[in-house]
Amino acid sequence: MITNAQAEMKLLDKDIKLSADQIAQAVWIAAHSNKMHHYVGADAKMIKALKWLLPEVIFAGILKASFFKEAIAKN
Repeated sequence: MITNAQAEMKLLDKDIKLSADQIAQAVWIAAHSNKMHHYVGADAKMIKALKWLLPEVIFAGILKASFFKEAIAKN
C-alpha cells in the first residue's frame, strides 16, 4: 500500500542519470557475482562511501536534505 508521502517521493525523469548500457552491465555483473549489494553509478558509490565514513544520524540528515527536498517541502 502506497501512502501519499511515498507517492510524492517518486523519481522524476530528470533525476535518472544512468544509461541503459550502464544498467545492463550492472545486471550482468550482479548475475555473475557472489556479492549481495552492487552500487551502480557515481552517486551510489559516493553514498556508499559517505555511509561508511559518517555516523548514521548525520548520514540520514544528508539523505533527507538532498534527496527528499520536494517531499519535505510539501509536508
